[in-house]
Amino acid sequence: MVEIAQYHVYDLRFTAHVAKNPYDVDLRAVFTAPDGSTLTIPGFYDGDDTWVIRFSPTQLGEWSYETHADVSGLDSRRGRGIFCVPNAHPHIHGPLRVDREHPHHFVYADGTRYFPLGDECDWLFALDMADARRYLDRLVAYGFNQVLMQVYAHHASWSEGRPFRVVPQLFPWEGSNEHPHHSRLNPPFWRHLDEIIACMQQRGIVAHLMIEVHNKHVNWPARTLRNDDPFWRHVIARYQAFGNVIWDLSKEIWRVDDAEYWDSRVELLRRLDAYHHLITAHDGVLERGDFLADQHHEGFHAHILQERARRAWPVMNVEYGYEPGPIPTYPMITLPDEMRCRTWEIITAGGYPVFYYGNTAWDVVDLAPLPEGYPMFHVVQQVMARLPYWEMEPYDSLVDNGYCLAKLGEAYLVYLPHGGRVRLMAGELRGAGRPHAFWVNPRTGSEVPAGPLRPGANSFMAPLAFGHGDAVLVAYSA
Repeated sequence: MVEIAQYHVYDLRFTAHVAKNPYDVDLRAVFTAPDGSTLTIPGFYDGDDTWVIRFSPTQLGEWSYETHADVSGLDSRRGRGIFCVPNAHPHIHGPLRVDREHPHHFVYADGTRYFPLGDECDWLFALDMADARRYLDRLVAYGFNQVLMQVYAHHASWSEGRPFRVVPQLFPWEGSNEHPHHSRLNPPFWRHLDEIIACMQQRGIVAHLMIEVHNKHVNWPARTLRNDDPFWRHVIARYQAFGNVIWDLSKEIWRVDDAEYWDSRVELLRRLDAYHHLITAHDGVLERGDFLADQHHEGFHAHILQERARRAWPVMNVEYGYEPGPIPTYPMITLPDEMRCRTWEIITAGGYPVFYYGNTAWDVVDLAPLPEGYPMFHVVQQVMARLPYWEMEPYDSLVDNGYCLAKLGEAYLVYLPHGGRVRLMAGELRGAGRPHAFWVNPRTGSEVPAGPLRPGANSFMAPLAFGHGDAVLVAYSA
């Protein structure tokens, strides 16, 4: 008998020696749930004559399974007595979903709300575990819960000769990036990535996995003959049991102008992923995807409004500025004050932001400095955790200054890019208690009472103690 907590990951391991390339073996298992429904989960080769089927139970009770394979040594293996018990882990909630009732927002399979606050760390896969844990622990401390990361990237053109440059020591395939054997994968690379993803899951951090990238000098298989199928199948089989995974087809997907190819990748994901993880594409409108993850560098508030109006799906601006670190990398920079303003413009339009810091986003990773944007994102997390944000909509017409997100009569979030006075039309107030209003300093998180919120017109003045910068006004029923 085996006990597995609901939504946790469990590896079934099988040993067999096969004559052909083990990465060409077609292995899957059909798991039967307590209610009689089934999950068909593909397996993967993990080296040393060992195959793995990675399973995460979604229902409480007893499960059973039977394997199917095109080699006799792995076919018709059966098992019973796999018992799914209640999950007690505070950060494991099953796969992410789009909330059907509030389709601009996310929710976990167990109903837990998820307000994504992302950071980009493309080379997280290549960090040693000590640095990876240090990075992830700092993210948690500042309210982040998602990382945009590559499955693999090689190097960025601006990183040559820089200190703290991360040079991958392991490659997805046997051989090297310069001379890869694409038909044979490299188990040590994948075992290290397993540890990274599991470490993220334990901390409640979603791995926004960008499966391909085409501006980081990766020697990919030729697409014309679908030579990359073994790579994609391996990624899908290996990581679908982790609830903290989002599939992103590619960073800068527009660099490969091949709609048929990308359609085939979506089809592969939909067909092989038994857990139906969300699918998107970096910096491209993937109409067959589940949410938008583009980069937009102007009109930040208006762009989110436009995309929400065009389609009822979550909208993320995953690359809208670049806070520089002490080591020069990407030549475009965005000063922290501007990054903060753009972030709040995105949030008050009903969108989601992703932070960029020049000394952790790419292959120059210096963990010593604290990015100025981290405390700013922490303020965002603390404010949004107090609001029914999934029920709030953009209502800029309610204010004469700045931007407004509101659940009419119950909750209001107002951002003033330049501070000053704002007139807020609250209308009829509802709820058990009358909403109270307070100011939040978006730079420090300090709060100052703003006074009662009354039906109709309200006038509020940003505190002089905040200085001449931006200010956030919050009102909700306590």
